[in-house]
Amino acid sequence: MLPILIPGGGQGALVANLAIAAARSGREVLVVDGTPGEVAAATGLRARYELAHVFAGDKRLDQITLEPCERVRIVPAARMLRDTGRLEPWLGQLVQRCESVPGLVIVYQRNATEALDGDLLVTASPAREDLTRTYAELKRMKHHSRGRLRLIVARTVDEEDARQVHRALDETAQRYLGAAIDWAGFVPHDAPLRRAEASGRPVFDIDTAAPSARALLGLGRALDQWQLPRLAVTH
Repeated sequence: MLPILIPGGGQGALVANLAIAAARSGREVLVVDGTPGEVAAATGLRARYELAHVFAGDKRLDQITLEPCERVRIVPAARMLRDTGRLEPWLGQLVQRCESVPGLVIVYQRNATEALDGDLLVTASPAREDLTRTYAELKRMKHHSRGRLRLIVARTVDEEDARQVHRALDETAQRYLGAAIDWAGFVPHDAPLRRAEASGRPVFDIDTAAPSARALLGLGRALDQWQLPRLAVTH
């Protein structure tokens, strides 16, 4: 069981594309979306119900699960994540309800409520307000994350620009938080990705050879080398 916690908002397209990239490497991927439908919208879908309806007994899991492509399932869970105290107990229950156990669980929240043991993936872009938000989230998560902090830089033109973002956040975090931030990679905001975002489609539907698509596939493969949090699941 390999869950990932991704704090931040406005990154639904990145989360959706990363999930699809991981699925293209052969994983069954489950995305638990703690935003008001960002991930579903990035794949052209719309959520009518969410996970809270399942735990309340009003809906079955299959009735609220969205499947944008093969091996990727999206579970809307904004209310569930907002109201929960701890992630791990109900994440384990959720996976037990799945017909097939996913190889990767991505938990996407605007503001993380809890970090499980293992690496924590954060995202940032060169925009000043986004850098401020990312640093604030890192500061808040400092005492909860027990693994390595890893950074993906999005909405950037090239690697040099992305590396500058990483250096700025890493230096600030080391100086004031005593924590280093590892470089995970970057996703160039190229024309195919911009068209995909504008049309509510994954970039892989637009151009699988685009630099952004290749970068996402590389990130999907790199997950095998990460110390990802694990959930105890019995079936």
